[in-house]
Amino acid sequence: MRTRNYVCVCGYEEHWDIHGARNILAKELYGKMCHIPEETKRKYLWIA
Repeated sequence: MRTRNYVCVCGYEEHWDIHGARNILAKELYGKMCHIPEETKRKYLWIA
């Protein structure tokens, strides 16, 4: 089954959209893709 999570062989796992947004932010801030520490916990809101 296909999920919307990016999974690396090293064990890192993240939602595709968040992973992509972090890559874009890192590229803009640092000129390269690198680790950006997570400052807050994510909350997913489900519409009933």
